Amino acid sequence: MLIAVDTNVLFDQIFCEADVMDALDVIGRRLHPRFIVTPTVLHELAFKADDEAECEEDREVAVQVLESLLEWGYEPLNFIPVGHGIVEQIGFKLRSAGVLPDVEENDSYVIAEAALTGCAMLLSSDWHMLDAQQHPQFRPILKGCDVEGDNLVIARPRTIVRQYFNT
Repeated sequence: MLIAVDTNVLFDQIFCEADVMDALDVIGRRLHPRFIVTPTVLHELAFKADDEAECEEDREVAVQVLESLLEWGYEPLNFIPVGHGIVEQIGFKLRSAGVLPDVEENDSYVIAEAALTGCAMLLSSDWHMLDAQQHPQFRPILKGCDVEGDNLVIARPRTIVRQYFNT
């Protein structure tokens, strides 16, 4: 089973945020998944690590995350160029149907990458992503794009902890 993580989850992991750490623990123990980091999340991290416009703390955290990914057991992914084009098309379909706002281009790509890779779950605290799966066109678009992860669940770490941690 594949589980993707969003940039905000990785930032929270640096600070050992309890809900994220507990969610990763319970998912790891119960499901024994492979945790992946999609190309767009890697690009976001690289941008934050290198961007002079970012605040110093965000730059330092992004560098720490990039240095820690493999140690934490994440598998960074990349797609062949045609895969990036497919991701852009799926993201465009999600945005043009109103599943995500037009300005949330990266969010649409992260969802598309997770679905294209066949992930069962995408961990995120981003409300745009969490709300996207409630849109009536979310699943039909993924199914119509013929991706392996057309049943992708976008879950907030806190929700995972509340539902499953001590049971």
